Amino acid sequence: MLLPAIKYRDLSMFVTVRRISFTPTNTPYHENLPSYRPYPGIIDRHLRFCTNGVRLLQEKQDATPETPDTPGTISAPTTSVATFQVATFYSKELSEQYRETQGTFGGVTVQIRRSGDSSYAFLVPELPAGKHTLDCPMGRLTFTVAVTKVENTTAVVDDLMKRVDAQIEALPAATPDEVEEVNEVRAFKSEVLKLYNSLNADQKRQAALIYEANRASFQRVNANIFNNLNGSITMRQSDCPRTDFKSYYGCTADNLAASAEELVKASEDALEFLALGAMSAYLAPASFGLSAAASTIAFGTAGYLLITEVKPAVTKFRRDFAAFRNINWIFSKALFSTIWTEFETGISTNLRLRSAFHSLTSNDRDLMPSTQRFFKVYYQLDLYWDRLVQVFGTFPRIGGTIEYKPINTADYTITGISNPNVQLEGRTGENVTFKSLSGKTETFSYHIRASKEGFTYEKDVTNARVIPIVDSSSFYRAACVGNWTVYGYDPNNPTSVYTLELKADGTGTYTVPNSTKKYGVSWFIRRTNENEYRLYESGFWHPAYDELTRDRLDYPVTGFKTYANFDKNFVSQRFIKN
Repeated sequence: MLLPAIKYRDLSMFVTVRRISFTPTNTPYHENLPSYRPYPGIIDRHLRFCTNGVRLLQEKQDATPETPDTPGTISAPTTSVATFQVATFYSKELSEQYRETQGTFGGVTVQIRRSGDSSYAFLVPELPAGKHTLDCPMGRLTFTVAVTKVENTTAVVDDLMKRVDAQIEALPAATPDEVEEVNEVRAFKSEVLKLYNSLNADQKRQAALIYEANRASFQRVNANIFNNLNGSITMRQSDCPRTDFKSYYGCTADNLAASAEELVKASEDALEFLALGAMSAYLAPASFGLSAAASTIAFGTAGYLLITEVKPAVTKFRRDFAAFRNINWIFSKALFSTIWTEFETGISTNLRLRSAFHSLTSNDRDLMPSTQRFFKVYYQLDLYWDRLVQVFGTFPRIGGTIEYKPINTADYTITGISNPNVQLEGRTGENVTFKSLSGKTETFSYHIRASKEGFTYEKDVTNARVIPIVDSSSFYRAACVGNWTVYGYDPNNPTSVYTLELKADGTGTYTVPNSTKKYGVSWFIRRTNENEYRLYESGFWHPAYDELTRDRLDYPVTGFKTYANFDKNFVSQRFIKN
């Protein structure tokens, strides 16, 4: 069926359509169309296919003029196209007068519309196979045309719906949000099928031909997403090594990038389709079917069929992308940013390593080749997704979460101590013990190397020093002055949270939750023969709590725990320095 052209008056929601008379050929699709009238566009939730004014004006001519191509002026990503395909070409001519224009393709007048910054789209008319020339105000270019064939219109759409049903069944629906997503995809598919079934035989044939000619990039999206993302994001991708975070999630980033690249191409095609049909807003399938004229309904229905093709895959991609963005898998480069450099001889001291894992951020673009690829396509997809948000849903943005995890003894090494009078006596977790063999203050440097979950960071620490043992009670006492949060644990009652203020004169006050009443306490620092320091307080808790076993204080002071007398592993209280 040949489509009539539409005369543009403006960019409003109303169009004037003029009927084109022509002589039918032997091709059964060439039939005169009924007359049309203006109609208003309707805005709805999914897709407003507003037929604002782009249609094919197809007029048979005797022959294509033999004029040379002008490849320097216009070019195309491919010059191999098919009838009923939305074809694209690029031009350096970006004048506003060519935003909507006409040309001829193989002697048939075609409507051309800008679809991107420098790209234009047109629908390849029904012509014999062979070479045909596009002649338009921006230049000339010859294409090789193949004929799109559909042997069985019903089978094409039935096969599509069966594939979509299978993909919908593959989508998890364990949470209310997931159930809602699946139901939305299923409802959209049903509306599109109802729209298609409302067409007459010729309209169905034309919609099937347009769908068939343009479905390749949409089907690649399906194949890529359901093959690449074939498991849950959390350590379940079948082709990704599960040895450590870096290798696994780096591979996952690469898989997501590969799927996003295909989705970018399909998004480009979808936007070209929208542009050519002047689909400036969005209508749901049912609303479109009620408002569309006979000349536009086949093209619009084909667009809905293409969107239906990728609906389940886009839903899966969005879910997996959203899950991936919140996973804390990158070992923080700030590990050594606050490393401690002063040690008392023979005393275990915390290195103050900032051991944390964070989710992917823009600062991690150059972390590895897969993250470079990921961010390159992420920014491209973001631009397209914003223009297709009613079709694809909300785009999951890159966040920025962090999770602190302790460094274990086996996760790092200390080597290359520069001073022979300094000896490394031991390491336990993030605590190290250096000893001055001279009994005096010694300065030194050393090399620290830490590896965790596939990430390795190294640092040469300079200007470290080890000092003779001194009574540091006054330092710890000063460090303990201030506000604390105290968690009280009782196996028979819920945990309670208290506020504790310690004053420099050795007194303090407890504040009970949901009360302004304060309870006085006294406190002190006790030093052991091993030069360890512990905080004790008395006056608020039952006296049995006063001498509970407790952690020694590390400098700088961050907190400690006490342990029940009946079980040395049962935490009785937890003190956190604010």
